Amino acid sequence: MHPAPCDTPIDALLRRLNPQIEISFRGQLCNRWNIDTSGSGRVTFHMVGGGTTWLHLADRAPQHLRAGSVVILPWDSAHALTSSASDTPHFGTTQVAETTPLDAPGGGAALICGYLDIDPASCRLLRGTLPDALVVSGDATPLAGLVALLFSEAARDIPAANPLLERLAQTVLMYVLREGLSRHATPASGLSAALHHPRLHPALSAMLSEPERPWTVAELARKAHLSRSGFAQRFREAVGRGPIDLLTEWRMHHAQHLLNHEGACVPDVAERCGYRSEAAFARAFKRVMGYGPGEARRRD
Repeated sequence: MHPAPCDTPIDALLRRLNPQIEISFRGQLCNRWNIDTSGSGRVTFHMVGGGTTWLHLADRAPQHLRAGSVVILPWDSAHALTSSASDTPHFGTTQVAETTPLDAPGGGAALICGYLDIDPASCRLLRGTLPDALVVSGDATPLAGLVALLFSEAARDIPAANPLLERLAQTVLMYVLREGLSRHATPASGLSAALHHPRLHPALSAMLSEPERPWTVAELARKAHLSRSGFAQRFREAVGRGPIDLLTEWRMHHAQHLLNHEGACVPDVAERCGYRSEAAFARAFKRVMGYGPGEARRRD
């Protein structure tokens, strides 16, 4: 028997994201139109099922979105989706004259739009890692198939809260996030920058895969083959905070996953997150998450 493959750091992060999906629009847009869903402070997304759609961002040339393309705006950036590259984008507003259902004839721009709610701890981990606008083209064969299946389900006469539709949307968006973390240009800072850094990667991988170990900066520095001070400086420059700060955030992120999805009790979670004292764990959890571990299941 072959041993089960271990999570990569990116897979470990995505496994614990558990985003909640809200679909705010599904249908075809006809004639000329302008959509900007920013301003809510939430992660927004748009998926293109067919027709002509252009993405406008400030200080950038318009980008054509082919059928099967997906856009995620992790940091609530102002943007506009329009029917033409020559349209003047109206940031901050939505102007739609006519819509039809997804299964209606006529060839309008088929879109599914909505919000991706990620808990604050996850947002802190992703800070500086994802671009203002993450666009994955429908040319990517696996994504094109997923998006086609999603639009097929969305075209049925079912409520927007259909659990299968939400699961399909979640799968598509998680795929796009993984593409953004692993295959797009590496940002100058953030978790992704550290994961691609030849010296920091071994230390970060060890930290994410074994949160129960009582890591010290000196031990992590040895993984990176750097001095303690040199490692701490490079880590802070790459990630934007110190290694122990990130380790604590990751442990609490892992703890939330254990509490909500594995049903583990608080003492067991504390131990599996590297804490000998349940009280110390509870204090750290509340500091990072904003609520105590006893509330975690009620908030899921």
